[in-house]
Amino acid sequence: MRLSLTLLLACFFGRIHANSFDTIAPPALFLPVGPGGGGATYAPSISPHDHDEMYLACDMAGVYRSLDAGNTWSIYHYDQLFSSIKAQVQFTGDPNVLFTIDRSLDYTSIFRSHPMKSSNGGDTWQTLPDPTATGVHRLIADPNS
Repeated sequence: MRLSLTLLLACFFGRIHANSFDTIAPPALFLPVGPGGGGATYAPSISPHDHDEMYLACDMAGVYRSLDAGNTWSIYHYDQLFSSIKAQVQFTGDPNVLFTIDRSLDYTSIFRSHPMKSSNGGDTWQTLPDPTATGVHRLIADPNS
């Protein structure tokens, strides 16, 4: 009786397990977005204009964005924004104007931090001129400007 029950359960669970692979399709396309994921997260930022909009910087190069209070997250492509622990997104009085620090690799130095600006609420980022010419180490925006 014990052997019959064991075989019955093994066949039942084996069938469920085997059939579950029939419904799993491989991804249609993998897109490289660069290093990131894992590691520690730093520099949390929550928009004063929309509390569902949040940003986190990872020590493994990723900058993450959530538009639904942290339920889902997306990572910026490394060509657009490469993080460091200093990459806290700064908000201004205009919800479309944001600032942060990009720590992209440039081939004249190992890593160089550049000021970045978004004029469309964080959808895309543009590099700003570095006023120090030595790399930006901290960036603070006036939230009332």
